[in-house]
Amino acid sequence: MQPVETTDWIERPTLEVTVRADWRTKLRIASKRLEAALRRLFSRAAKPVTPHLYVARPSEGPAAQLIGTWRVLDVLASGTSATVYRVVPAWAPNSTEHFALKLHSDRLASEQDARSRFRREIRILKGFKHRNVVGMIEAGEHQGRLFIVMELVEGRNLRQALERQKPQLTGKLDWSIQITRALSAVHRRGIVHRDLKPENILTTRVGVIKLADFGLAVQDKLQQVTRTGLLVGTPAYMAPETLLGGEPDKRSDLYSLGVLLHEIFTGRMPFEASTVSQFIDAHLFARPISPQRVCPGMPKGLSDVILKLLEKSPEDRYQTADEVREALEPVLAAVVGVPDPRGHRTGIVA
Repeated sequence: MQPVETTDWIERPTLEVTVRADWRTKLRIASKRLEAALRRLFSRAAKPVTPHLYVARPSEGPAAQLIGTWRVLDVLASGTSATVYRVVPAWAPNSTEHFALKLHSDRLASEQDARSRFRREIRILKGFKHRNVVGMIEAGEHQGRLFIVMELVEGRNLRQALERQKPQLTGKLDWSIQITRALSAVHRRGIVHRDLKPENILTTRVGVIKLADFGLAVQDKLQQVTRTGLLVGTPAYMAPETLLGGEPDKRSDLYSLGVLLHEIFTGRMPFEASTVSQFIDAHLFARPISPQRVCPGMPKGLSDVILKLLEKSPEDRYQTADEVREALEPVLAAVVGVPDPRGHRTGIVA
């Protein structure tokens, strides 16, 4: 299967580039350099990278290959950093329960930074069980390449689900509340995801949200893995303090959640921007577009939640994902049966 090519830079995978952002007067110069670096990187790319690696796709036929104790059935997705396979246990080749195996790219197997990120993802996911987080089954090494075996999510990523399913208002609220539950569980373990975006949130066929891709996540005791001076994440969803070189914490994830919720409920990003430098400038200095301005019929309580998440200062935002959930639940209860401001009827089913 050929990886899906993404044409909008916002949907491209996460990037790591060096940015010097010691003070605001130099930030615009740095952001221009960042944009130029990203353009050079994209032009050199041998092939596009699929950002949503864990969503099951149509089978391409069986492949007689073993990775550890797992038999490969077909390729689900392929990118420059990893390939994801549909697998079954080798001792149960006829099993109807399939799993996703993420195998580290052989091109990156010798790069210490890439291996460190992969090992960090393994350590973070080990023993982590939650309904709204993609679960890890086991991890290992195959011919010098690391791999992780995870539950296989039969469904779509959030961007695909929004475009194809056109969920109702209460369906979107239900998804949003599930995302806050996932973040709450992650943050309680001292983990900061650092790359919250639609491609890293999966939806099952029955509407269960699954937070995925912890390749950039950091945990309290693993903070030393992140190198000083790196801008890590997807610029369209990054918090101001992270763009300024600060250490991300759970409130940085909540800012990204604000960008995500604005996109979910209005169909638009909270800032008028189309380039990396414009997004960086907007996150730092611009006032977000009011969701109610885009969708006049949106409940004020929902708009207020989104705008509070998008506050520039971490101290002015919600401080925990549980606080966000507690603010969203009354909105969900109040809008049952009310027309969606974008034209859909409400209802719990997404």
